[in-house]
Amino acid sequence: MAAIIVALPGGAAFADSNFRGFSISDTFEQVQQKAKADGYEIKVLPPVVATDDEQNHVFLRLNGETCASMVFGIKQSITQMDLYPCFYNGQNLALQEVVSEFVDRFGGQPEVDAYQGSNCTNAEPLIYRGKTKEGELYEIFQDCVVAIRIKPGSRVQF
Repeated sequence: MAAIIVALPGGAAFADSNFRGFSISDTFEQVQQKAKADGYEIKVLPPVVATDDEQNHVFLRLNGETCASMVFGIKQSITQMDLYPCFYNGQNLALQEVVSEFVDRFGGQPEVDAYQGSNCTNAEPLIYRGKTKEGELYEIFQDCVVAIRIKPGSRVQF
């Protein structure tokens, strides 16, 4: 298991996350229990379109700010986890800084591509994709804020 603990000069990205106990292999119930214990507001949205996999979308909020969102599939396991600056303590970090610190900690040199999906005019038009040394797929991109998207590979704890 890998834990996100990265030191930055003048900051502490990834280091002071209240989400340390969460892992990509957590069940829906485990996420709810851990989030409640840590004081997070939990918002659960049902599937937008009824499908066989009955995905639920869970948002974890702190002080009115969304810190993470997770999509749970049919087995109630996480199929996608999106992490935002209040998750990894990176409110003032630029896209390249987040990519650099993430790769330094988790390995897996990313490929860079053009990102056309941003709704914000000041967002950098790049997306970084790779695989961590633990086998997790990740994408790091900027859409108003810098987000990290992780999809299951092996078990990784944050």
